[in-house]
Amino acid sequence: MYPVLKVCETKGFYAGLFQERAAGEVRKSLVLLFGSSAALIALFWGALGSELTVLSAVLAWGLGDETAALVGKRFGRHKIGWRLADGKKSWEGSAGMLCVSFLAVLLSLVTGRVPFSAALVAALLSAVAGTVTEAVTKKGYDTVTVPWVNAVVIWAVLAVQTL
Repeated sequence: MYPVLKVCETKGFYAGLFQERAAGEVRKSLVLLFGSSAALIALFWGALGSELTVLSAVLAWGLGDETAALVGKRFGRHKIGWRLADGKKSWEGSAGMLCVSFLAVLLSLVTGRVPFSAALVAALLSAVAGTVTEAVTKKGYDTVTVPWVNAVVIWAVLAVQTL
């Protein structure tokens, strides 16, 4: 995809497809996404044998981040004023991410036959951790940071649950 996008960037139609904050943002995001996803799969699914961790973490990030963007752009009136926050994030967008991430993790784990109590704890902790991480991650690197934070939290809860 990288070379195709690089060529497409020189064409007039490309600018209408994406809203890039900086030139090459889509290419950079794809490289980060594919590289991070491959590493998540290799570690959590391959080495640790926890495919539900990867599935839940990626669903929480993907659905939650998109919800945060859509809700934040449409309804975001109150910017997060934390010193570490990316000044563009809103409380409304973060609330959307929190809710959708929570539901994505809960449903994916329960469907994967994880006991409800463990799924509930994993969903709550990962949704909060992922949402906070998304709020403080700058320059689009939440593509990497949020799935990893979600995966670590979900894996830890599932590991404790099996003890």
